[in-house]
Formats: sequence, C-alpha cells, structure tokens
Amino acid sequence: MTRVPAAIGICAIILLTSGAAGAALGFLFALPRILTKDDPANTSSASAGNTEGVANQPLGKRLLGTNTNLEKVSDWLTTIIVGVGLTQLGSINDLLLRFRLFIADTAKVFPGEHGCTRVCSAGVLPSIAPMVLIFGLIMGFLLVYLYTRIIISGMLNKVESELKLEAELKAPLPGPAADAFRTLLSKLPGATENVAFAASSSGEAPSVAEGLELMGSLLYQSGRYQDVIDLAGQLVNTPAESRPEYWLYQAAAFGQKYTDLDKQKAPEAELKAARDNALNAARRAVGIDPSMKDRLWVISNPDGDDDDLKDLRSDPEFLKITGRWRRSPAG
Repeated sequence: MTRVPAAIGICAIILLTSGAAGAALGFLFALPRILTKDDPANTSSASAGNTEGVANQPLGKRLLGTNTNLEKVSDWLTTIIVGVGLTQLGSINDLLLRFRLFIADTAKVFPGEHGCTRVCSAGVLPSIAPMVLIFGLIMGFLLVYLYTRIIISGMLNKVESELKLEAELKAPLPGPAADAFRTLLSKLPGATENVAFAASSSGEAPSVAEGLELMGSLLYQSGRYQDVIDLAGQLVNTPAESRPEYWLYQAAAFGQKYTDLDKQKAPEAELKAARDNALNAARRAVGIDPSMKDRLWVISNPDGDDDDLKDLRSDPEFLKITGRWRRSPAG
C-alpha cells in the first residue's frame, strides 16, 4: 500500500518552497521606479553650494524626498541574478538531475514487498518533483509579478500623486485670487477664530487649500452662493480643479442659485443655466471621485440639514449622475 498523503505532502512542500522563491523574484523584477525627482532648480542651487536650500524652499514644494533604497537594492539583485543565471544555464540539467537523486534518496515513502523494514523507494517522486519545482517557481513569479505591477504600482502611484497634490494645494493663490479671497474672508463671520484661516488672517499669503475651505464655509452663509461661484472662477487653472470638493461646492452653490431663482420666478433661461451648471459641476466631481455620488445625494435631501440640491433631486440627469436613476427618487 502506497503512502499517498506523504507523497502529496512532499510535493506540496516543493511547490510552496519554489513558489516562495519565484514570488521573491517576481517582486524584485516588477518593483516600479519612483519618477518623482527633486526640482531641477533646487538641485542646481544645492550643487552650487547653497546652504539655505531648505529655508528658501518655495511654498508648495515637498521638503522630503522619496526614499529609493529599495529600488537600488532591487536593481542590484536583479542584475546579479540575471548575470549569475546566464552563466549557469549550462548546468541547469545537472542541477535538476542532482535534485532528482536527492528526492530518490530521501523521499522513500513508497514501501516495497516487505514494507519499509527492508526495501523502500521514492516511487515516481523523482520524476514528478522537478516538474513541481519548475511549476511552483513560474507560478510564484507570475502571480507576484502581476500583483506588484497592477496593484502595488497603483498604490505607490496613488501615494505619490496625493503627496504631490498636497504640496500643490499648499501653494499660494495667484494675485487676483488672493485679493478676492481676502475680501470674502473679511466678510465671513468668525473667520479670525477659524483655525483653517488663521495664517491668512495674520497676513500670510492664502493657499489653494484655504481657497477651497473658504468655498465650503461660504455655502453655510445665507445668500452667498454667488460669492462661492465667483471664488471658484478665481481658482480656475489652479490645483483646486483636480479636487472633487471644488466641483462639489460649485454644484451646491449653483443648486442654491437655482432654488433662489425659482422662488423669484426668474426667466426660464436663467433657471436652465443654473441647472446645467449644477449638473455639470456634479458630473465633474463624480468623475474625479465616484464616492461623491453619495455626498451629492445627501445634499439633495429636502429634509436634511444640507439641502443645496433639493430642487434637482428628482431630475433624471441628476439621478443618472448619482447612480439612482433606476431607484425611486424618494429612496
């Protein structure tokens, strides 16, 4: 009677071990490079002996560079592995033969005629083990290589993009936008006590992030939707446009404007323009961040605390944007 479970266990150990080795190789070969580099101007000034590089670092620039030690180790190891592997191609057959002999000598789980007390053998394991070894190595390599290229690369790219965007949001607003910001801030109740505007209140140049914060704060002031729209116009061609909040606030402001125009019995053309602008801003917000669908739906609830888009809640186009077009508008 053969000991099948023992033979399967030996194959499983070979498969897992070779798979782990292949996975390590797959990670090393697929590890992406970080393309974010220091600003050329800063690099040249540093090479010229500028000892005040950090102090003179412009606003919005990252002060910490990306650690690329893992990339360097990956480059070194892959170069060594490829080089050594090419020199050992001729001995692969000999290595596999030695592996077969090792299995034949040690994996004696198949009993002979008198059981394992006298004669035992490895049976077919010496023939199967090399194939299991190669299969595990290839599968481990492919799985981790693809996972690293598809998942880990995407995660690293997202982190780098967020760091870059965070630095850009700290950049100062252009002159006209900064002037408009200060004018609106001076008319915002409690602005000097708001931590988000503390720096600007003390005379420092307002940042793009503060501009977005002010847009959100103005939405809670009755009748100031036009100020939000005007400030959004000043933030055009700045990093604010890449933030979903920028478009969400505009959608809310145009929604408030639509409601106000409807109460005033404004011409149909003005109502349509406000509606179209609100829907376009909502569409842009969702295009950047799909989770904005839920936030847009929340601020369209007429019974909620924030009801900026309440008059558009049953609009077919708004239902499509928020992903509720197949559901009941009251759901």
